[in-house]
Formats: sequence, C-alpha cells, structure tokens
Amino acid sequence: MDTLIDFLLSNIVIVIAVLGFIWGIIQKALGKTEEQGERHERQPVEMKEEQKREVSPPHRVEETHSAFEREREEQQRRLREAQERYKSALKSVEKAPTLSTKTKGKKPKIELSRKKAVEGMIWSEILGKPRAKRKHNLR
Repeated sequence: MDTLIDFLLSNIVIVIAVLGFIWGIIQKALGKTEEQGERHERQPVEMKEEQKREVSPPHRVEETHSAFEREREEQQRRLREAQERYKSALKSVEKAPTLSTKTKGKKPKIELSRKKAVEGMIWSEILGKPRAKRKHNLR
C-alpha cells in the first residue's frame, strides 16, 4: 500500500490527468441526458402582437416584369456605350505610332507612366506562369 501511495505522489501530473479525463467523461454523459430531457420539455414560443408584422400584398406580375425590362434596357444601353468606347480606343491604338526596329544607333525612347507600369504588372501576372509553379521562398 505504501508503494502505491509513493507511486501516486511521485507521478501527481499523471494522476491529475487521469482524474480530469474521468471527470470529463462523466460530465459528458450527464450533459447528454440533461439535454435530451430539455429537448422534450421545450415548447414553441409564440410571438407577441407587437412583434407580428403585417405582410404586404404581393406585387403584381406586370410591375415586376416592367422593372426587369427597365433594368435590361439599362444594361443594354451600358453595353452599347462600352462597345463604342472600345471601338474608339481601338481606332486610337491603330493610329498610334509604332516603334521601329531600325533605329539608327539611337536607343528608342520609351515613355513609361505609373498607370502603364501597373497595367504591365497585371498583365504579367495574368499571362505568366501560375503562382504554384513559380519558385518562392518558404521561411
């Protein structure tokens, strides 16, 4: 008996862990039975008169249909405007001077704006290798 007491006192951390484990199992078993009893006792809660709200009559189908038609017409108008902007931008790009490969010993002058640099970075991400296939540092 003395050896058992000596063993338990020398390994107090293990004893506390085992007691905690047993306590958790007991609480879990008691908690489930209490929850099952509470489930049967619960009754639906009725709303007070102030909390009940009036339900508005449903919209007529014609009103809803006309709203969708207006939205569709608006989207078509914006699409036409975007197509016109695209065509005008395409024309301006076609009229833009090109960089000649035959430069007589001079380096070509390249104008680089902040906006063009950002667009270049975006296009390099889009057209480049996927991120998963690129090398990257793991720290």
